Amino acid sequence: SRRRKGNEFSLTTSMATDKSTPEAREGNYNENDVLLGRFKFCRENEGNKRLKGLVHERYEEYESADLKTDYMDVGTKRDKKMIKEEIVASIKANGGRFLRCQKNSDVWEEISQVEAIARVTEELKNLRCHQKQKEVNRHEHKRQKTSHGASGAAVGGDLKESESDHKKCTTDLPMRDIDAANAMLGLAETRSLREANGNSVTRPKAQTPSPELDARSETPPRSPV
Repeated sequence: SRRRKGNEFSLTTSMATDKSTPEAREGNYNENDVLLGRFKFCRENEGNKRLKGLVHERYEEYESADLKTDYMDVGTKRDKKMIKEEIVASIKANGGRFLRCQKNSDVWEEISQVEAIARVTEELKNLRCHQKQKEVNRHEHKRQKTSHGASGAAVGGDLKESESDHKKCTTDLPMRDIDAANAMLGLAETRSLREANGNSVTRPKAQTPSPELDARSETPPRSPV
């Protein structure tokens, strides 16, 4: 089916609604034809592959037409339509046709020039959507890569800082232990010296009282006169 859009017809995914019979693959078409349909043999026909190749070749030129500005975009529309017409002409110049299989039969019929151009337009739109999604995926991949790189750098910085702290600890701790040991050794040496000095002091010997003094001490005191 199709619906009118301006001065052109737009295919409402005729190849999607087409329920051709399996016998259609044996119909009256050749490998250069573009077959409208969802069947795998339609996509794999050489004419369909050639159409996709031509669309890819002219895609940048087709998109760049939007960069041209003129009154009411008349030039842009004319350039785009010309590109699509040239793609259709290239298919036909190679002996190909744009065919649709009649419902419930194996007979393929050629569609009009307007419908053929609409088919090319559909291919261009599909490619545009694919390119946009591809660009979105590329930016997302780049963003994730940058994010992972930043987090990795942060982790690397933390690891380096931890290694630095570890080296600092392994360097400082022994020094503190040595200082403490030296201080304790100094106190021990000082205490030993004091004790040694105290034992070496000569104390006066106790004097043994003489007999005279003992006698004197034993003589009773005289009573006063």
